[in-house]
Amino acid sequence: IVTAIILDASGQIIAVTIPSVSLFANPQHVIDATLTLKSLSKAIKNLDTKKLLKDLSSDKTFVWIKHEVSPFEKQMVNSLGLPGLYFEEQPKRFYIYGPLFSHILGFVSRDNRGIAGIEKFLDKDIITTSVGGGKDSSVMLSLDLRAQTIANEELDATIAEFNALGGVVIIADVTNGEVIASVSKPDFNPNDVSKAKADNLINRASLGVYELGSIIKGLVLSVG
Repeated sequence: IVTAIILDASGQIIAVTIPSVSLFANPQHVIDATLTLKSLSKAIKNLDTKKLLKDLSSDKTFVWIKHEVSPFEKQMVNSLGLPGLYFEEQPKRFYIYGPLFSHILGFVSRDNRGIAGIEKFLDKDIITTSVGGGKDSSVMLSLDLRAQTIANEELDATIAEFNALGGVVIIADVTNGEVIASVSKPDFNPNDVSKAKADNLINRASLGVYELGSIIKGLVLSVG
């Protein structure tokens, strides 16, 4: 499970694990499923009432009601005083700058397992550049928040100007090869990956295939 704080090159936090609360029910402890669901619908909006009514009326012993319940929703549910409803604390991965570092950082599953990018790397427990050692340590990247922000803005402007489908910007330090900024468009919000389209998840900086074009001239010159 990934819990490491991820920092940019200047020490700015860009990914962190924060506490979160989820609501679940034990149908065996629910006295009246219909009344419980009716009351819950007043405390928590947009519930799948049809499915929940079926679950709360079943012989199951565990049913998720909602992940990441807000403090207000938790207070409202507590005030109902209904039996069979319980809260569980769950750590949640939070990406402070949303889509800005999405393709580099990747994202995690519901149980904080790394799925892609740096998060997947950290989940393998092979950290070699961490500060303090171990999964609970801080991991500093070579990426710089300021350079990443500028690259992101310039790429957005260029895509809009030429009505492009996407684009890539990579800024590297030629003295040591460190990547200072890496932006791929379209991107996605790692805080809510469920809304991302498949095309948005492709990191064109690392997975894209391109013709060499004029860059081959430098290779030809060096050979000559």
